[in-house]
Amino acid sequence: MRPDGSVRNFQGSRGAEARFRRDGSVRDVHSRGLTISRGATGGRRVFRERPDHSIVVAEGRGHGYIQRPFSHRNHNYFAREFHGDHGRFVRFYEPYHYRGFALNVFVPVRYYPPVFYGWAYAAWPRSIYYHWGWLDDPWYGYYGPYFTPFPAYPSASMWLTDYVLGAALAQDYRERAAAAEDESLGFVPPCDTGQIPLSNEVKQAIADEVRFQLSLLNEQGQIVSRGDVPDPAASGLPRLLSDNKPHTFVVSSSLDVMSGIEECSLTPGDVLQLNGAQASGSNMVFLQVLASKTQSCPTGSVVSMSFEDLQNIHNGMRETVDQGLTELQSKQGQGGLPAAPAGALRGLVQAPFAASAPPPDPNAEAILSQTDQEGNVAEKEVLGEVYEPPATPAAETVTIQLGQTIEQVTAMLGPPTQVVDLGTKKIYVYKNMKITFLSGKVTDVQ
Repeated sequence: MRPDGSVRNFQGSRGAEARFRRDGSVRDVHSRGLTISRGATGGRRVFRERPDHSIVVAEGRGHGYIQRPFSHRNHNYFAREFHGDHGRFVRFYEPYHYRGFALNVFVPVRYYPPVFYGWAYAAWPRSIYYHWGWLDDPWYGYYGPYFTPFPAYPSASMWLTDYVLGAALAQDYRERAAAAEDESLGFVPPCDTGQIPLSNEVKQAIADEVRFQLSLLNEQGQIVSRGDVPDPAASGLPRLLSDNKPHTFVVSSSLDVMSGIEECSLTPGDVLQLNGAQASGSNMVFLQVLASKTQSCPTGSVVSMSFEDLQNIHNGMRETVDQGLTELQSKQGQGGLPAAPAGALRGLVQAPFAASAPPPDPNAEAILSQTDQEGNVAEKEVLGEVYEPPATPAAETVTIQLGQTIEQVTAMLGPPTQVVDLGTKKIYVYKNMKITFLSGKVTDVQ
């Protein structure tokens, strides 16, 4: 229990566990070898690690991913085969260790020539106007008070900033819609009536981080083109926590963190900033909230999280920038986007490790659906035990008989409310009866 009386943790009779937020909502459930995680938006993810060290993460409706390890030239990698609204696609991650923690950093499967990264990094000859295809999507109106695209784009980094924010907010809306469907609401509950708009300063900080990622991708692409393997730590936390520069991140999945001694929740589309180096002996990192849709973690507050959580946030942003670059390259010269230099479209470098990745799992969607169903059963089972009212002990039958002593009667009924003492005759008055004793034994009951 928390000091305010709310339930923090529950352990069931069969070893199952559940954790709850301060508002009573479920954070996660552990049962039957599964971890069922509920984000702040209500969306559910079911995690299972299989004996072969592959991991299944199910998100309902056959969506989610299957992660499988593989190796290439004595380097270990993970392949995540995703299934969702955008079909099937694969992303890759490379493990590394930092301060005793095992972390995974996202690694692109393709790199563009330096000319392309230079075109995306530098200012374009003139600002362009761009019509986003999602302007009529329900999520855009839902977050209208919070997010407004730039009116014009002087560079690719600004275009990618809105791309990253749009992808995160669309994900947040999908999670809320899925949770509403699970609860048969028929509508998506309001995000918050007091959304504070993203400022131009915050969006510029995101654009600066995008430019940093572009320079890092250019650097890594040249290493890969020489046949070498980039150091995963060079694009992971060791670099971010040691270069004494601010780094800005757009949250891409729901996350519970601490703000001081209070719990709060981050959701996709919130913006965090890492300011300088962190304490060397700490296993937590501290970031400032630059923008928050719901204000669960208020704008301006400082939150703490684990290395793994920060790496996942960083991965999410790198993944979306990589996806945005693919779209930018395919649409350059169209829809208002400026044409890239001729050299920017030649010399695409494929990361060689992708050739060693495991083939697609033909049963992936069935596995994801089954895992989600098992998670649903396990969650209901544990929560049913959590919310089950305590059993009321059966009332013990009390029998008063002639000849019983005063000591026997008071042992069964307790002390009387009144005693009428007539010498050898005594009358004990209880709430619903009167018992008469003569010479210390029951002679009458009324």
